[in-house]
Amino acid sequence: MWIKSKEKLAGFAIVFLIIILLASQFLTEYEEDKLLRNSKTTFGYIKKIYHGAPKSPKHGDFKYNVGGKEYEFDQPGNYEALKIGDTVLIEYAIADHSVARVVDKYYMKKYAYLKKIEK
Repeated sequence: MWIKSKEKLAGFAIVFLIIILLASQFLTEYEEDKLLRNSKTTFGYIKKIYHGAPKSPKHGDFKYNVGGKEYEFDQPGNYEALKIGDTVLIEYAIADHSVARVVDKYYMKKYAYLKKIEK
């Protein structure tokens, strides 16, 4: 009797995990679809850099403004070449300004280089 209840519990746990993974994948694809349909670019800055750990991979926290309202998001990636406060180019969905991603993390460095050439 005890073995059957353990098997049922394990089955429910597996089904629950699969549902969570599918929901996460759906949400990611939904947000990507918003960005692909209609988006704009703006400038944001890096708020915090996480250098990675076994339970927390490398990623950065970013902040940007659209229409006077401030938004924040995090994105996985290696941002160790940047400093807190560096400017990055961000793409955000017009339908939902809170959906965003970094499209050029070296924007500030490229801009500074081009300014030197102009002088």
